[in-house]
Amino acid sequence: REWCYDAADKRGLSRRAVDVAICCAPLLGWVLRHWGGTRLALALDATTLGNRFVVLTISVLYRGCAIPVAWTVLPAPPPDPRLLRFPSRPPGAA
Repeated sequence: REWCYDAADKRGLSRRAVDVAICCAPLLGWVLRHWGGTRLALALDATTLGNRFVVLTISVLYRGCAIPVAWTVLPAPPPDPRLLRFPSRPPGAA
C-alpha cells in the first residue's frame, strides 16, 4: 500500500522510493520464462480514485496474483470509452 507514497512519507527508517514501472517488464519476463502453459490469462481493470482519476490496467494473472504490465491514469470522468488507449508497451520495456 505504501508503494504510492514518497519515500519521506513511508513508515520506518531509511525507506526508499521505488519506480514501479522499471520493475514490471523484468517481472513479466520472469513470469513468462517460468510459464508452463500455452495460454496467458489477462485481466482488464478500471479503478476510480474518488471522482478525480480513473486508472486503467492490464495485468497478467499468475498463481492468484495480478501483475500489472500496462496502465494509464485518466482524469475522471473518463472520455468516451471508444477513445481510450493503453500504452503501446509495458512500462520499462525496451
